[in-house]
Amino acid sequence: GARVEPRGSQEMVAVAEAFNVMADQLQRAESLRQSLLADVAHELRHPLHVLQGNLQAMQDGVYQANEEEIDRLLNQTHHLAVMVDDLYVLAQAEARRLPLQIQEVDIAELVKDVTAVYQAAATANGVDLHVELLGTLPSTMAIDRARIRQAIQNLLENALRHTGEGGRITITVQPLQDALQIEVQDTGEGIPSDQLPLVFDRLYRGDTARRREDNPLSTGLGLAISKAIVDAHSGDVKARSPGIGQGSTFSIKLPI
Repeated sequence: GARVEPRGSQEMVAVAEAFNVMADQLQRAESLRQSLLADVAHELRHPLHVLQGNLQAMQDGVYQANEEEIDRLLNQTHHLAVMVDDLYVLAQAEARRLPLQIQEVDIAELVKDVTAVYQAAATANGVDLHVELLGTLPSTMAIDRARIRQAIQNLLENALRHTGEGGRITITVQPLQDALQIEVQDTGEGIPSDQLPLVFDRLYRGDTARRREDNPLSTGLGLAISKAIVDAHSGDVKARSPGIGQGSTFSIKLPI
């Protein structure tokens, strides 16, 4: 919390300014640490209570330790593992220490590959999912393939979760002046205007469709992770929606 007034010789001013920068970084890191600890405590409490309650019931003879109950408990441990991994990625990103393995990647092929993974799920839910490649795309881009894939997957999973039967999801890839834009547009539930600034916050669940009981396997961290990954690539990610029931569009811009 202490700061130094820069004064004296040029060297002393430089030292004072460096000290103040260090103090700012430490203060920010402490704020992030406290925020992350609060999020972890809040989100881990629910699955841990489920595990504890069910195990206690088995011990008391209320439930039999059969295959069905063991599968239910195993699902909770899987949810905990995914959440811990997601929180770790966010912690690294917020500390600006997210490791990136940069390589030349064919972004068009990457998007088509990601979409193909979710084609069966979309078809099963009665959702039309397709990709549109517009303009002259760069042959390759210097990105972390796994991280950008994860960012796109999170946006696509979010669209599928909020688009009902008969809906449509379109992934558009097109070049801009100095960037490549990847858009995931759906015809689903839409987002209220007052919640748009919050959608990339950690653990955001603004409407009833985002509640834990409706999406028990969702950690609420996917959109925040996508933003962290895109930010680490010096890119930009935004959300827009005309309103409830009118769909939404999430766009990623990566510098070429």
